[in-house]
Amino acid sequence: MNPEFSRALEKIPAQLRERAGARFTVILNGSKKPEGKDWGGPNGANYGVDDPQLAGYLSQGHNYGVLTGAGGLVVVDIDDPDALNELGVLSRIPGTFTVKTGRGGYHFYFDCPELDHQIGIYHPTLKDPDNKNEPLHLGEIQSRGQQIVGPGSTHPNGNKYDLINDAPILSISKADVFKLLDGLILTGVDDPAEEPRRAEAR
Repeated sequence: MNPEFSRALEKIPAQLRERAGARFTVILNGSKKPEGKDWGGPNGANYGVDDPQLAGYLSQGHNYGVLTGAGGLVVVDIDDPDALNELGVLSRIPGTFTVKTGRGGYHFYFDCPELDHQIGIYHPTLKDPDNKNEPLHLGEIQSRGQQIVGPGSTHPNGNKYDLINDAPILSISKADVFKLLDGLILTGVDDPAEEPRRAEAR
């Protein structure tokens, strides 16, 4: 591989770059959406770490996404850390590879092959200010069919996705993931299509 491409791939931390089964998407600067068709599919626009196309985009300074579900990777994607801190949830999350997002949330990475679809995380009592019939959305558990912006990338607002815990990716059971989020409303646990429908509505 071109030495410049190899250096560009070092933007991806070793915990992801060296992970068996890891797949990545390409995200152009100024966007959060992956480039290409069917980026979440087995024959779509996602790439192994040794793919020159991925390296070429990174060498040009573009962002990348991490395909969740691939290789058993699951990410607890927190959009409202203040609310979860007040509820005592953040203190229950064990040390694992963690990224602070461009909007001030968190991506907690776990190895959990048992979880195979997206699950919504909602406040147990507070309502959505724009829709009083819905609980307040706090984040998601991202798995198969989803992706999250990778560490080192730049959010459209100019902030970085900063690696704040350079730890190994912790292996955890599905039951223990749910225990971490005990007391919250979880949607889509039994219906893989439920949370994507809710996300589209939001």
